[in-house]
Amino acid sequence: MAEDDRAVVRNTVHGGVHNSTVFQAQQVDNHWYTYLLPRRWTEWTELLAQQVLDVEQAAWRRLLGDDSKRINLRYRQVAEDGRAAANTAHAGRLLAVGSDQPDIHTYFTSLVPRRLVITGPAGSGKTMLALELLLALIEKRAPGDPVPVRVPLAGWDTRRPLDEVLEDELRQVYRWSRRRARGLVARRLVLPVLDGLDEMDEPSGSGRPDPVAPRARALLDALNAYQDGRLPGAVVLTARDEAYAVLAHGPGPDRRHRLLDAARVAVEPVIAADALDYLTERATSRTRWKPLLDHLADRPAGPLARLLSTPWRLCMVATVYGADGDPGELLPRRSAKRLDHLLLSRYIPAVTALHPGHDPDDVHRWLHPLARHARGDGAGDSNGDGDGAEPGAGVPQPVLALHQLWLMAGAKRVRSFRRQILHLGFATMLALSFVLSTATGDGTILVSTGMLTWAMGLTVLTAEPTTEAKAAGRSGFMQLVDTTDTEPRTLRHLAPWLHPFRFTALATLITTAGWGLSTLTRWQAGLAMSVGVALPVLLAFQLHSPSDVVPPRRIMRQEFMSTGLGSLCLTLGLLGRIDGDHGLWESVVLAVPSGLYCYCAIVGGATMRYLAFRHLTRGTLPLRLGAFLDWAAEAGLLRRSGLGHEFRHRELLDWLAKHPDPPKPD
Repeated sequence: MAEDDRAVVRNTVHGGVHNSTVFQAQQVDNHWYTYLLPRRWTEWTELLAQQVLDVEQAAWRRLLGDDSKRINLRYRQVAEDGRAAANTAHAGRLLAVGSDQPDIHTYFTSLVPRRLVITGPAGSGKTMLALELLLALIEKRAPGDPVPVRVPLAGWDTRRPLDEVLEDELRQVYRWSRRRARGLVARRLVLPVLDGLDEMDEPSGSGRPDPVAPRARALLDALNAYQDGRLPGAVVLTARDEAYAVLAHGPGPDRRHRLLDAARVAVEPVIAADALDYLTERATSRTRWKPLLDHLADRPAGPLARLLSTPWRLCMVATVYGADGDPGELLPRRSAKRLDHLLLSRYIPAVTALHPGHDPDDVHRWLHPLARHARGDGAGDSNGDGDGAEPGAGVPQPVLALHQLWLMAGAKRVRSFRRQILHLGFATMLALSFVLSTATGDGTILVSTGMLTWAMGLTVLTAEPTTEAKAAGRSGFMQLVDTTDTEPRTLRHLAPWLHPFRFTALATLITTAGWGLSTLTRWQAGLAMSVGVALPVLLAFQLHSPSDVVPPRRIMRQEFMSTGLGSLCLTLGLLGRIDGDHGLWESVVLAVPSGLYCYCAIVGGATMRYLAFRHLTRGTLPLRLGAFLDWAAEAGLLRRSGLGHEFRHRELLDWLAKHPDPPKPD
């Protein structure tokens, strides 16, 4: 057997020296495991690994402030009271260069089982450490190894099983089909990297972590039940240390919640020597930076060195003074509040200077309402009849997804605007049909059009999706309307060669339906009904396959394209049907507005809600909102999170929410 084909096994002996008959395999370098996997699974993991690498490398660089210089973070093991992972080292570094301590990749891969919790205070670099581990796992992975996938926890749905949520992450972010995503998750070929346990529940009234934290506790319960065969499933989790401590030491032994069979490490403050090395490497002009660098070198335990002991503040300093300015003005700052005010007030102007395209004052004013919405300070159900029907009314929405931002305008206001549009369409249709009926003397036009528009409008106005209805599990047509009303659709991967069997089956069904209807009626009506009904349904429920990652901005663009194409197909179907009974002019006048009205009323909910949101928030957000969010993510003000964006840091979010106008720096 070749050396590369051998399985390397490390065993531990259980029992004394004279009673050591039980051996347990602790770690297996399973190169041979690749041959047990079907070839398609190996290929799919390689594809997913490349997708994740493309996305997370860009996120990694943005977290570093569009640079490649890293702070060599230190972390130490936190002892747990039982049920901890084995082979834990006492301390480690982000990178092992010039250190006898293990780097984060070595630390994690030595754990048995591979379950790691990364904790630390705000701005300590937890996400950066987890992201460095994720990239290292991908770069050093063997074929068939699990692919780490980072999942922000802010929008995690704890009412659903863990496997389903991971499947949805692959489907929504990386555009995998349900079958393939389910197979990857079920075979434990996805290693979840869960970021932000403390962001799942809002703080208590005092601002401290909520000791109840029902969503975080539900997630920990799910993770403790997460298995890979007979072993605990591999997972990486990040959380603020205070929030994790509150969860782990709840009242009573039955209320203790932490990740079992895991190692916990705490990110330590950046020491002055590491901060000095980082700023020295980032400095473009040593002369301009000399006062600050000399101060840190001479006073490594001074007040300023303690304030600059977090990666977030160090990154802000490097960004604010990267191109110009005097870093020496930081020397008199002796309080965290004054230092943060100075850095945050200059952070957006510095970012816009590095990424031209928007005025810094406009950027601040546009981000302010988005920050309030993310914190739950926005309009919500502002007109307040207290129905709270739509999820997110007055509730924090940390993930800024374009197709969900309509909640920012208030659920009741959006519904009211939508009803007005539908009533306007209803009135327009009736007016057109009345004019045509009067001109032609045919009253059936008025009757048929009135019944059609009334039925379509009533379907939507009585089927507004609510949290209670979804929790109750509506079935049948009402559940179909609930699902399609707010979910965007896409035209991606509609090519027949991506789905040869399904596309052939669907084409056969449409042809058969058209032929069958044409035998019962005239062929124009049969063709119109089959094409006009089947194609819009196809466009409403798309087939997906794994390909490149879909940018958040493209989601609404494809929703508009899908709505437009679906309306066109329905219009052609109605035109073919009406043309048999009336003249061409009458058919066109009725079919075009009827097709647009009926399609938008049934499955165009996401389009109508977004248009209502943009109308109700006009003047407070940029005209090209999707392009602006993408720019903000590229500039490092936001970060990609699933199908949307999150603010890069909680401190930046809170500061923007409290300042509607750009404050003047000190």
